[in-house]
Amino acid sequence: MLNTKFARIVLLLLVVLSESRAQNLINVKPAGSTPGAPSGAAVIGSAGDAWNYFPSLSARASGGGVVTNATTIKDSSGATLAGVTMTMSLSGGDGLDAYTDTGSFSPTPSLLMGNYVYENAGVNYFTIVFSGLPANKSYLLYGMGNG
Repeated sequence: MLNTKFARIVLLLLVVLSESRAQNLINVKPAGSTPGAPSGAAVIGSAGDAWNYFPSLSARASGGGVVTNATTIKDSSGATLAGVTMTMSLSGGDGLDAYTDTGSFSPTPSLLMGNYVYENAGVNYFTIVFSGLPANKSYLLYGMGNG
């Protein structure tokens, strides 16, 4: 069961499986500050994978609303996915807060886990919508949270 009440979000991975079972991976990294764009594998993927990076989201969506509205989405090879967009919104609260700690992890995945966004009250939820994905395909979502 997909828990829609993520209070804290680090990243989202969307895997698109075509009928031939080939994978099309979309990596998304929302960040509260500007730690830098990650690259390479996370939960799944390969070294050198490209990411859709959304920095400086801290303090957005106070009272709820759209956090980011991405009109260009690329897959892990770096190719732009024509017509695919992503919107991330917050249901309410005081907006997004950021947490940064790039030194306490071992190994140090500072660009991936060293900074993340969260909703401070812990009672509101994120909604992430991908539009323009091909119909009649299988989609698997991987979410990775902290806290």
